[in-house]
Amino acid sequence: MKLTGTKLITNRKRAITVACSIAVAVALIVGTWFTAIHFQSPKQREAAAKPPAPTPALAKIEQGTLTDTFTVNAKFGGEREEKVLLTPPEGTRWVVTDNNKDVTVGGKIAVGQILFWANDRPVFAFDGDFPSYRDLKFGDVGSDVVQIQRTLQALGYGIIPDGKFGNATAAALNKLYRAHGENAPKIVDADAEENVDNAAQNKSEKNENKGAEKTAPSLSVNKNPKTPGLAQSEYVTIPHLAKQGAIVREIPKVGDIISGDNATIKIESTETELRAEVPPAVAITLNTSMSAYANIGGNKVPLMIKKIKASQDETNANPKTSDRSDAKQSDATAPTPTGGNAPDQSIIVFSGKLPKRSGNTGDTMLVTINRIATSASTLIVPKRAIIADSAGKTHLLVRQADGTYQTVAVTQKECVTGRCAIIGKVSPGQIIKVQ
Repeated sequence: MKLTGTKLITNRKRAITVACSIAVAVALIVGTWFTAIHFQSPKQREAAAKPPAPTPALAKIEQGTLTDTFTVNAKFGGEREEKVLLTPPEGTRWVVTDNNKDVTVGGKIAVGQILFWANDRPVFAFDGDFPSYRDLKFGDVGSDVVQIQRTLQALGYGIIPDGKFGNATAAALNKLYRAHGENAPKIVDADAEENVDNAAQNKSEKNENKGAEKTAPSLSVNKNPKTPGLAQSEYVTIPHLAKQGAIVREIPKVGDIISGDNATIKIESTETELRAEVPPAVAITLNTSMSAYANIGGNKVPLMIKKIKASQDETNANPKTSDRSDAKQSDATAPTPTGGNAPDQSIIVFSGKLPKRSGNTGDTMLVTINRIATSASTLIVPKRAIIADSAGKTHLLVRQADGTYQTVAVTQKECVTGRCAIIGKVSPGQIIKVQ
């Protein structure tokens, strides 16, 4: 059926009206939305200005080791470097006449080795804690006899160190000298010589009393008796030589006249150690209970602090005055050498299973020190989680199963870089509130 002209016009008007109504409705909606976004009431603006409700910062209680580590440059070196006294014969000019080609600066020396020849007599390296102070002879007794017996024992001569210079000691010394193509010395026995003089005088007085006109016959006893022994000038004592050996740092040369200040050789221990220099302000925070480690040859080598001492103690005649090798707690002040002046640096000596070293000083390497260490079972929390009340007591806020927080008393121990070790009735893994 065809629509008439009038009806067609009416339908078009109706469609246009509906479309306009929809457009107006959409415009109103968009306008309202735009107004709501860009224009707020005072209450809305006030509500928007308020910060959101804070959510508590939380952390877990951990279990582990609390350490404060720092690194220092350490250098390989011998455990000791010192001058060893030579003992020239009294009243005699003592000149070095030959050197042992096997004993050179930087080279190792061993117990029983000849160091050099002076006045064409050998000077041996013996093990001992103090220098010789007399010529030793058959029948002598003392701690200096024990020293040479220990050397002879270390060389395999079957000597028992008893401090008595007897036949066994004399025989062992003869073997030592012969092993080096030398003859053992014979020492004048002053006591026997005095006895001979007294006997001769008594004999003469007895003949005079008898009115004898003839001169007294010579005695059968040797007027200048000598006995097997060891001249003090023919050996040098070096501490720990039998067990550790030593490295030569200075030794007399051919033509040197040995007397007074130059009557020494300089040696260094062959035992490996690491040394580091640190300011005294750092040294007083360390003690010998602290551990450390170094990366050597790709391996992590555990170390311990063995000694803490002032740098001046290296040449101090009595290093024990400021040696802290037995200290278990940090001193209140830095080590101070004799004389009262504060040292520029303190020396930290490390010990551990270090590689054997050669005669040359080793390389410098980094050593990491665990300055503060706790046991592996220590409970650790953030420092900001520990709350102190007005009485000085500390506690944590520990979350419970229902979401509430309970105050639990704890004792705060060491703190390192914002983390603290604690003791209390809490367990690893519990959630705590951080302030």
